[in-house]
Amino acid sequence: FGQKPFFTCRQNLLASDMDGDLEIGPDEFASFIFLQSNGQITGNAFWDLDLSFVSIFYSEACFQCAAKFNCCSDYDNTFIDIDENRQGIEKLSSSLTFLCTSVHIQITDMFPSPTPTVSPVTSSSETLSTESDAPTMSPSMISENPSLSTQSPSSSGMPSMISENPSLSTLWPSSSGMPTTQSL
Repeated sequence: FGQKPFFTCRQNLLASDMDGDLEIGPDEFASFIFLQSNGQITGNAFWDLDLSFVSIFYSEACFQCAAKFNCCSDYDNTFIDIDENRQGIEKLSSSLTFLCTSVHIQITDMFPSPTPTVSPVTSSSETLSTESDAPTMSPSMISENPSLSTQSPSSSGMPSMISENPSLSTLWPSSSGMPTTQSL
């Protein structure tokens, strides 16, 4: 979570402070979540939010007012203080770091970015000759070839998974650096 997202988060907090008192109440927090999620999370009321966001709000609001008696039991008077003059720069920075990071993580969990898929690049001379020659970790191969499930020590003392069954293949690096198959 870098400087630019942190700045954007603070700007979104300020924009959601509808009455300008630098106290983010529950419904203002719902507006903040809408802004932080770029409109992916909608809802006009605090209680429409996912429970994880409600928890983040109360975690920060109650942490800030821990010195006050029963400050978190009154819904109308519970808020997150974003006033630098009241909080001090260190407390405000710590508060914003927790708040912005927690909200960012939750939004990312709810709306993960698509993970790019990478397809292996092979040339026709580097492909496996048949499906039965392809190495696999499937349970059926292990049960059909018991030699794979037993490890015998090699001359170096390290376990070896190489089978003496000539129908199995293993990947070996070629001079081009791309894997190829060679039967044992």
